[in-house]
Amino acid sequence: MTTQKISRRTLISQGGALAAAGVVLAACGSESSGLARVGLAPSTTALPEAHVSDVVLLRTAQSVENLAVAALTDPVMGKGNSATKAAIEVFVAGHRANLTALAPLVAERGGTGFDKPNTRMMKNYVAGAVALIEDSDQQEADVIAFAHALEGVVAATYQAFVSWTSEPALRAAMMSLAVKPSYYAVALAQMVSPGSKGISPGVDEAGNPVVSALPTKYGSLASFEATIGKVTEAGARTVVSMETPSLNSLEY
Repeated sequence: MTTQKISRRTLISQGGALAAAGVVLAACGSESSGLARVGLAPSTTALPEAHVSDVVLLRTAQSVENLAVAALTDPVMGKGNSATKAAIEVFVAGHRANLTALAPLVAERGGTGFDKPNTRMMKNYVAGAVALIEDSDQQEADVIAFAHALEGVVAATYQAFVSWTSEPALRAAMMSLAVKPSYYAVALAQMVSPGSKGISPGVDEAGNPVVSALPTKYGSLASFEATIGKVTEAGARTVVSMETPSLNSLEY
């Protein structure tokens, strides 16, 4: 047996020759231009076509309002001071009032109401945020920060749905329902950063985000962030970024 030294140059030249020969053989032996495969490909089932109707948007709005109630009534949200607790009680009552207003809108259009929190948003945002606050050493501040982001998302959900809604009268209802969470977000912003007036800049001189009652001229549809939880070994805290429902989080 002899040992042959294989260099990079040898591999490239011989490999190129083998590849070229393979192409010639494939062209001569088969008319198929597809890639070779081993085994049988499993059959696939097409996903059902999902139609984003006004009823779907209303059901999703119900799910977001239920999400807000579930999050704000979680025991961990009672870690705030007395003023925060009193404010959260008002917010919960407002979200329940919106749920009462949404119910006939769904029924009048032949839909079935949705009485649970939004499944995907609960899993992606709320569950993790609650756990972070539970383990935090700044629970009072974290409760306010998370509630502020949550109310912003609820208000932005209605704002986003206005452009998706096909029925003009329903667009007006969406805008009316957005009022309460918008007020709550403003109130919580004042609790985080008291005394801000008018439209404030989005960042401070150091480039850090500034929580303000009116961050922009129009309501934002960007993500809403809450910096909560313990300081990590890297010296940072967790940023929970919450977004309005998209196609994969609508309640069809």
